[in-house]
Amino acid sequence: FVMCGCGETETSSSPTAVAPTGTYTGQDNEGVQEFLGIRYGEFTPYKPATDVTTTEKDEINATEWGPNSIQPYDEVEDASQDPCSQDCLFLNVWTKDTETKDKPVIVWIHGGSYIWGGATDPLYHGGNFVKNLPEGEDCVFVTLNYRLSIMGGLDLSSLEGYTDEYDKSWNLSKLDQTQALKWVQENIEAFGGDTDNVTIMGHSSGGAAVQMLMVDPESNQYFNRVIENSGVHNQVCMSDELFKENSKKVLEILDVK
Repeated sequence: FVMCGCGETETSSSPTAVAPTGTYTGQDNEGVQEFLGIRYGEFTPYKPATDVTTTEKDEINATEWGPNSIQPYDEVEDASQDPCSQDCLFLNVWTKDTETKDKPVIVWIHGGSYIWGGATDPLYHGGNFVKNLPEGEDCVFVTLNYRLSIMGGLDLSSLEGYTDEYDKSWNLSKLDQTQALKWVQENIEAFGGDTDNVTIMGHSSGGAAVQMLMVDPESNQYFNRVIENSGVHNQVCMSDELFKENSKKVLEILDVK
């Protein structure tokens, strides 16, 4: 299997999108314009992402995937076999034509039990979605990575002297998703997207994330519709007490004080 969109496609003319956070140069992939590895947030370990500092004057090459979140290697999960990093705050954009405006936007949130997964999984390749739209129809399709497992959900505020510094370390997966949606709201018009017609979609833990984002006022201001695929919210949520207890066990195992 050869994954399309890995930065190896020959192009006669490269598509460009001038957005508030950068002038992005992508590539044509079998009739679909793709922009890969776009940073949507500035990274600090175990802290919420902040807005990117680049501007439209910055020329950014968007032809290579950004790394997936660190995760256990798995023979079935292709994303775990690709480059992974704590700093995984990257998204990807596909559309047939960046010049046509006011197109619906779909943002895909991958599943994987909040332990595995990533945008490089061939199952989540947005170019396939766009390519198979009926003739005359188009959208702007976005996929994103977010921090997983203890990278995205470990309570470090229980460490003595770090209560305030890491008071938001426990919910970074959701905060990363929200940061990506904020980036979409502020930049997607440059790719032809309609900011008043944004649908978020996810499956499994990504479907559970869709549920969580729906009820979160910090997040639901950035989208209008949802498509949830087999996500069960109560399988990825727990009480504050159990969460803090689990976090303390992790810190004890790691001998972190």
